[in-house]
Amino acid sequence: MKKQSGSIQIYHLPNHSWLPGDWVKPGTKYDTPEHVLRRVGKAVLVRCHVWKHEKKFNWSKEFCGENRPNDTWKSVDLYVTGTSIIGILTQRAREGDAAAALELARLASESTAYLTHVLRKKPELVRELARVRRAWPVIKKKTAKLSDDEKDLFNAIQLGADDFIELDAPTAKWRFDDAGIIAYGLLAYIRNARQGSIFDYGKFGESAKKYLATDFNQDNAEHWWKFAKEILLLSYPKPHAIDELKNLVPIDSPKRKSPGRLDQAILRKLKSRFLSFARNTCFD
Repeated sequence: MKKQSGSIQIYHLPNHSWLPGDWVKPGTKYDTPEHVLRRVGKAVLVRCHVWKHEKKFNWSKEFCGENRPNDTWKSVDLYVTGTSIIGILTQRAREGDAAAALELARLASESTAYLTHVLRKKPELVRELARVRRAWPVIKKKTAKLSDDEKDLFNAIQLGADDFIELDAPTAKWRFDDAGIIAYGLLAYIRNARQGSIFDYGKFGESAKKYLATDFNQDNAEHWWKFAKEILLLSYPKPHAIDELKNLVPIDSPKRKSPGRLDQAILRKLKSRFLSFARNTCFD
């Protein structure tokens, strides 16, 4: 697998990015405390958008082209195009085309997740349809309570068989709150660095391969956390100074008034979430 050329992949929070320092020069419009978090050598760590901010993509006619779906098309026309795409993928999948089945699954997963996200805030948008329906598309996690049909389907497709986090419902205690999202990102970063990918992780990857001999599980989770903690502190040496990290813990306790104690509380919270993802080796 050929690695992409460019800079080393350094860990950052989901809404942050490491950029070349001359992309955001000192004294320019975006050189503000809200935007620029750190400058290290020739690199700069920036906040791309606020935590959990909804990204907006360019679907304009100028960008997409007049003959491709764009934001000037009527919703019903986009629906017609969508059903054609779904129909073609379905027909190919029925004939045994694995690529078509995978794309159909990805399309269904993404559209269901986006729809659920929209309806949490604006359920009234679909009530006219929902009130006359007997079923509704949702994302169902393997850790949730499942019907017999769902169990049969998940077993048939071997859902989560190669995942690296605990998915057995009685023992899966992880939470995907803000701390969980950050902890999971750390875990995913280390696994990518350790296993290798098209991106270059430099000494991070070399160290991960050297010190983490086996994949992440309940037996070695503490050892993995020590490595994850170093990765986190390398990018964010003062967690209390980063709003996304500071907001993970309440600061109303007198014991957390000092920066050092606040950092400890942040790290404890992240460690708890990090360790909770470990697979139970008794069931492997």
